[in-house]
Amino acid sequence: MLVKLIIPRGRKMLPRVIVLLIILAFLPSCKTFILKSLYGIKKPKVESEESILKYASKKGLLQDNIFTLSQDDWTWAVQNISFAKSIPDIMVFDKNGNLLKYREESQCNAKASSFLLSLTKESKFEYDSLLTMKDLTTKLKDLKGNNTSFTINDSSDYYVFIFWAVWIGRLNKDHVKEWETDAHNNNNCSIKVVKVNMDKQEWWDKKH
Repeated sequence: MLVKLIIPRGRKMLPRVIVLLIILAFLPSCKTFILKSLYGIKKPKVESEESILKYASKKGLLQDNIFTLSQDDWTWAVQNISFAKSIPDIMVFDKNGNLLKYREESQCNAKASSFLLSLTKESKFEYDSLLTMKDLTTKLKDLKGNNTSFTINDSSDYYVFIFWAVWIGRLNKDHVKEWETDAHNNNNCSIKVVKVNMDKQEWWDKKH
């Protein structure tokens, strides 16, 4: 019905891409089946340290700040942290480990880039009681499954944790890459970026 109202009777059918754009305009903005198809989102598969780093390099992501979680902690994150189950997404903590509330949980993360660029040392925000940075960092593993000794750097004003995965396709370039770049391009404060890979890990079956 919508297409009939826009395309005059007898006129040739508009290119598929135009029709698709019309449909998208009337769909929820954040996550739809069509958007997932357009962004090359694939069925999740088991990834290794090599495949994750290779993919990160291909997308222009830094490779020295990538961590992951054990299978149990992955389950904990997906069940308890909204940011971890709606990837890609970010969590931002201040230097004291408090989680900043930059948007409502029901809102899309579209404002993440502008938020990262607007941060200053003097910025004031509400805190989110969901968890502290220590709650998250104590669970981080390297891509081999080893424990990490993540420490708070006194020179960093904020810590940005980006939840991402290989299987989310071009969203890694359009979201993850942009968030990482925006954080590093902020000249008003120091922001440390940590990327938490949420793919199924090859080492899960080897370590318990």
